[in-house]
Amino acid sequence: MPWLAIVLGLLMVSRLPYLHLINRYLRGKKPFWMLVAGVLGILAFLMWPQVVLAVALCGYAASGPINWLWTFRKRKEEVPSHE
Repeated sequence: MPWLAIVLGLLMVSRLPYLHLINRYLRGKKPFWMLVAGVLGILAFLMWPQVVLAVALCGYAASGPINWLWTFRKRKEEVPSHE
């Protein structure tokens, strides 16, 4: 667990872009499937709160590096090669 605390501490002070969940998922008009997913998420949280909370927090912590890798890969593909 000490290595996990170090990694999470470094992510907290990094400049990696993280999603702003309120702006992304709660503002504006959304499709019906997002309502269904939200209700299922709440039901899962009521049934298994520790597991759902752990998965959600780990997913959010991983979203910054995953988002950075995704944009890095897309930028690399967009650069034309000089052959």
